[in-house]
Amino acid sequence: LGSCFTAVVAAATAFDTSPSDWTLGGTAIALVALAYATVFATAYTYSAYSWVIKRASPSTVALYCTLQSVCTPLLSVAFLHDTITGVEVLSGGLICMGLAMGVKGAEAPPARPKGEEVPPDAQGLLSRKAHDYRTMGGGGGEGA
Repeated sequence: LGSCFTAVVAAATAFDTSPSDWTLGGTAIALVALAYATVFATAYTYSAYSWVIKRASPSTVALYCTLQSVCTPLLSVAFLHDTITGVEVLSGGLICMGLAMGVKGAEAPPARPKGEEVPPDAQGLLSRKAHDYRTMGGGGGEGA
């Protein structure tokens, strides 16, 4: 859905620009920027995600990926002396709040239907299965 929205916005703005606005211009700085975006923003990022997913659950990695939208404006302020608008502050706050809720939800034990209790002898079995799952590569344990 996000990609479709981006395509619609790009198509709508493309009619208000000239073709020269979309060219690199052949300058050295433009080619260096393109190389940087190719290597670091794409290849390195996805390689890092793959490495992290071996050590943490994919859902945890997906939660933290949303921080890119928060870090980018902060880095723009630090290095490019940009200003952050109120909408960006609000959006960043909502992203951080969603991340906190996701992390807190991941830590919470699963809810059980009212009146249903786990028998005491099953507690140990559940713990062993969770331990086996983590050590066999399923939850980012040592064996992953």
